[in-house]
Amino acid sequence: MFCFSGTTRRNRGGLDQELAAVWLANVFTVTKFDRFARNMAEATQILTDLSGRSVLFWLSGSVYDWNNPFGRLFQQTLAMVAEFEANLGHPRGHGAEYVRLRSHSP
Repeated sequence: MFCFSGTTRRNRGGLDQELAAVWLANVFTVTKFDRFARNMAEATQILTDLSGRSVLFWLSGSVYDWNNPFGRLFQQTLAMVAEFEANLGHPRGHGAEYVRLRSHSP
């Protein structure tokens, strides 16, 4: 088992180790999709690579197959929501900073 964290794929060595450790007919398990991939492109790349090695994807008690139309749709939807949630944090943080700066100006 590998644990990974970080905000981008570049600085999550644990994820790369785990992806390298799975082989034919394994099941790749994650607990939260937004911790697994931060955007649509990253999710698609990882899931396509896993599918190419006949690795299934497990999330929240269910196994999803990237080659199955429903599995692909469901995983793409999760990736879209994860990217949306990640993007929500950016404007909110900048907006709070703006309000804080404005309230302290003379």
